[in-house]
Amino acid sequence: MAGNLILVETKTPSAVANIDFTSIAESTYDVHLLTWVLSNSTDGAVMAMRFFESTVIETAGVYHHVFHSHNEADGWEEQKSATRTHIGINKSIGSATDEIGQGYIWIYNAGNSSEYTTANHQTAAIHTDHSMSMSYGGGILKQASTVDGIRIYDTASGGNSTGTVSLYGLGES
Repeated sequence: MAGNLILVETKTPSAVANIDFTSIAESTYDVHLLTWVLSNSTDGAVMAMRFFESTVIETAGVYHHVFHSHNEADGWEEQKSATRTHIGINKSIGSATDEIGQGYIWIYNAGNSSEYTTANHQTAAIHTDHSMSMSYGGGILKQASTVDGIRIYDTASGGNSTGTVSLYGLGES
């Protein structure tokens, strides 16, 4: 998978519920990289991802998802499901001024209507007591379709995310 990362779009949300990328150049790139650095004004923000199929957001329980997380207080936790309404990408972001979450997500086959769209991620967060948490995992939209958009959103509070999210395509070298 050699190639160059080409910036598709950067968003700088300020207290928003949904961060939508609706022009992802899915016919140009087989592989996408999404990077994010976000804070949230609601404590316990849990960030997740959904896909748009032919411009319609997929909200049904058709995502398969495996998620491992660790924090200093609670140790290891695993979540897995074959009927999720999203792909989880972090455990929790708090609302204090020095709390922040960040990570990256690789997305494969978004524009290929005969393949499942898959993703894997890794994240880290700093909490107000300066403790750390981390997570890694992945998911599949287990239906062959053309994915032409990506949504990042907060499942716990319904919004208030602020930061920077960038989407790249992996070009041929």
